[in-house]
Amino acid sequence: MNLRQSGHTYNDISGILGKSITSIRALMKPFKPKQRKKSKHILISAEEMQNLYHDKQMSGHQIALYLDVSKRQVFKFMSKNNIERRSLSAAAKLVSTGQTRARHVVLKGTGKITNIYFLYAPSINMVKIGRTSNIANRIKKIDEASPVPLRLLKTFTNVDAIEENRLHILFTEYRRKGEWFEVVGDLAVYLDEFINVKQVAM
Repeated sequence: MNLRQSGHTYNDISGILGKSITSIRALMKPFKPKQRKKSKHILISAEEMQNLYHDKQMSGHQIALYLDVSKRQVFKFMSKNNIERRSLSAAAKLVSTGQTRARHVVLKGTGKITNIYFLYAPSINMVKIGRTSNIANRIKKIDEASPVPLRLLKTFTNVDAIEENRLHILFTEYRRKGEWFEVVGDLAVYLDEFINVKQVAM
């Protein structure tokens, strides 16, 4: 409805058309954009699920991202097909030893275009891997709230938002809190050439 697209509230439209708000909402329903839903079905075999979870040692969360379904669906599928889940201690051990093979994850694009940044805190050897529509504004806000000096290492501009998830999964073993990762191991190797060059202009 053009009135709604023009910024009119339901109360405004109700007054203009002389109909109740309930009627207006009912009329608007066909024009309401549908939200993207997760797939209702897992389209792989029990054997393939077994391979992902036990042989490739992917977590339930990683498999859910890979299949574009919810984590609950993954575990329900595993239970239905008698695929044994690893214990909490075994899962913790995999993460702590870096044995989860997150690099095997292949994610589907979202179609949403964004920018990804690597914001480094040298004094604590941590990097924030985040995304934003405006890098300059985002970095400024984080820098103003940070108790330690920060340095912008690298950016990816105009990329699919899923790339942030790929990076988070790729370096999941080094995640310490939220979007902050300790710069050690493979992550240190990945960022080495950027840490040892002059700062990216903010």
